[in-house]
Amino acid sequence: MKKSVLRERNNHVLELDVVIHATFLEKIGGIETWVYYIAKKYNIGQITLLYSRADKEQLDRLEPYIKTIQYTGQKIKCNKIIFTMAQHVVPELYESAKEKYLLVHANYGKVYEYGYEKFLEMNKVYAVSNVARDSLKRLTEQEVFTLYNPVEIDKPRKLLKLISATRLTQEKGEGRIKKLSEELDKKGIPYIWHIFTDRPPEKVSKNIILMQPRYNMSDYIAQADYRSTVV
Repeated sequence: MKKSVLRERNNHVLELDVVIHATFLEKIGGIETWVYYIAKKYNIGQITLLYSRADKEQLDRLEPYIKTIQYTGQKIKCNKIIFTMAQHVVPELYESAKEKYLLVHANYGKVYEYGYEKFLEMNKVYAVSNVARDSLKRLTEQEVFTLYNPVEIDKPRKLLKLISATRLTQEKGEGRIKKLSEELDKKGIPYIWHIFTDRPPEKVSKNIILMQPRYNMSDYIAQADYRSTVV
C-alpha cells in the first residue's frame, strides 16, 4: 500500500470508508501502537489513516496494511471516522462522517486539562483502559466503553548472542567483524555482540556493545552462541 500526500483542488471530495485521524504519529507511543495493531489486524483495504505529521518509520511499518494520507485540509467524505485525540477533533472531518467515534488513551483530569464539553457528541466513546474510562466519566455525561488495544504478539526470533575479545586491528579481523555486523543488520537478524577491546572503532552497529578488556569472561562466554577469543 503506497503512502500518499494529497493536496486536492478545493472542489474535489475524497470519498473514503473508514478513517482513523491521528494529528501526529511519534516514533513511539500509545496511539502509535494502537493504530499499528488495528491496521495489522483489520487489513481489509477499507481503512485510511489521516495524519498531519508522522515519523517516517511509523508510516513505513503501516504501509503493508493501510493507506496513509497526509491531511492538509482536503475535503473528505467518509462513512466512519475514529478520532484518536479528543483535543484534536477537526470540525470539518467531524462533519464529513456519517458516524463519529472517539478513542481515549490518557488519564484525563490527572495529566491533561480535558474540557470535554468543548467537543461534539460521538456515536460512541472508547477508552483503552478502565482508568482512562473512569477519568472520562467524571468529565462527560456520554457513556464511555473500555476497548483494549488489539495487541498481537509476533513470534519472536531467536536473539543471537556473540562475543569477541580482540584488539580490533585489521590483522585481527576488524574488517570481518564490521562486514558480519553489516550483514546481520541488513537481514534484520536480532543480535547482541559484546566485543572486549582496548582499541574501539569510531563507528559500530547499535547492536554491538564495546567492553573494557578483562581476563575472565566466563559469564559472557557461557551465554554466547558463538565466540571468538583471538587476542
